[in-house]
Amino acid sequence: MECAPFDSEQNLFPGVIIPAVSKIVVRPERKNKARIILGNTGSVRYDIPQGPFTYDDNFIVSPFRDVFRYIKDVPYDKAQKLIKQLNNGRADKRSDLVSMATPQDECTNPTLGYLTRRQMRENRGPVRRQEIVTPGYVTKDDWGTDGDDTKHSAIPFMRNRGYYESRGGFPTEGNPEVVDVVFYDFIEKYILQYLGSGYNASMVDCYIDCNFTSQDFLLPYAKAVWQENIENCPIGAE
Repeated sequence: MECAPFDSEQNLFPGVIIPAVSKIVVRPERKNKARIILGNTGSVRYDIPQGPFTYDDNFIVSPFRDVFRYIKDVPYDKAQKLIKQLNNGRADKRSDLVSMATPQDECTNPTLGYLTRRQMRENRGPVRRQEIVTPGYVTKDDWGTDGDDTKHSAIPFMRNRGYYESRGGFPTEGNPEVVDVVFYDFIEKYILQYLGSGYNASMVDCYIDCNFTSQDFLLPYAKAVWQENIENCPIGAE
């Protein structure tokens, strides 16, 4: 997730998360309404390696159930400023995380990320990891651990922004007058704060339904996009 610049297609957010949210997170009766969807990058905890995308992978990548909520018909001039305001402020963190140091993922072997106390007590299966030897590592063998004369390259690390923005339903030319502003439930207070006077909690509602969360868009996206023209390749199997 942090091995390529945030605006690069090689980064998980513009490469997968943002187009997946744009395609899947749509309220049916408002599908023709322009929408700006805002999420916290910290809700995504793991990279998606090349290969089969399984049911378990979905929960490893998105371990939290953040409900998508929205405010309808917000003037575009106000809504388009939100992503910059969010990223210029503090990146909100969930209150139910175990207290631990922030893990620093290796670009070839990322960690699972934070777990809640309840999740740590659960009997969990093996964590899927990439065991690929790349430049930057010193091997250990019968000849010792003092390395070799191979010139090693640095492993890249590029910090992501606190929030991402995805758009959908926009006209082919120009910008709409109003948009639906869609966001994770736990950043609602910041959305209302930045929209300013005239906006309050009574104007907020669940976007698709109150059970559709940040765990629910990757699997349908994989079925819709990654399975295209591929026969007998199950996605979402346990």
